[in-house]
Amino acid sequence: MATVRQQKEIATSWNAAGGVKSKSVKYLVEGASDENSARASVGDAASSVLDGRLKLAGYELDEYHGGNTWTISAEYEEMTDAELAELNDTTPAPSYSFDTSGGSANMKKGLWTVWKSEGAMEVNGGINWDGTQFNGVDIVAPNLVESYTLSLKKSRFTAQYKRRLAVYTGCVNLTAFKGWERGEVLFLGASASSNGDKDSDYIELTFKFAIALNATDIDMGGTGAIIPEKYGWHYAWAIWENSKDSPVFSKPTSVYVNRVYVEMDFAALGLGK
Repeated sequence: MATVRQQKEIATSWNAAGGVKSKSVKYLVEGASDENSARASVGDAASSVLDGRLKLAGYELDEYHGGNTWTISAEYEEMTDAELAELNDTTPAPSYSFDTSGGSANMKKGLWTVWKSEGAMEVNGGINWDGTQFNGVDIVAPNLVESYTLSLKKSRFTAQYKRRLAVYTGCVNLTAFKGWERGEVLFLGASASSNGDKDSDYIELTFKFAIALNATDIDMGGTGAIIPEKYGWHYAWAIWENSKDSPVFSKPTSVYVNRVYVEMDFAALGLGK
């Protein structure tokens, strides 16, 4: 039976962040009948994981010394975050992006009238009256979107998980999620991609969420009709009638807040809380 002894020589390379990218550990094998037997002996002796985050990638012949004695190197390389999470049976940390690029909204009533000409008709803040209706003006409005990209092991990307993603698309958060309160996060869906590497065990999943903030004491149209509380993705609407003070400006007679999205616990998506 061959004997295997680890040598003191360890070659290390570093990544750009200063972490260990790879290591090469030398073993002296004595009594092996051939190179394949020497490699197999090192395979029995070498650990499959080194320093907690380097995986065994293979073996390299360094030198044959004669007399059935060999020097074989075990080569280790840095694991991806997904592989490390799989090893530790934890959820991998997803990458994250945040975008507040403003969307567009039509404002038919201004916040206040800064100036108007003498004798101008009272329109209660209405904008761009054309004789029939207020056409308003397009303004920049909040359009807050978050994205998370997760490396998921292909064995976990099952039909059941795909169904879960489909069911959760178009739902809002039932509990606090990623720092946002209940009702503020709308799941817009997920997309999957592969880098084309047939040997890769992982698939990239990108999750997209839209954020709308919860609010209290909302003045509906600036008319004094106060909504005491509204979750971000609840829908507020009103029935309007013409004001006696201004025939061209309506006021709400009935105001409603409706829940239009199903609430779900987003913990089931696998992104953490």
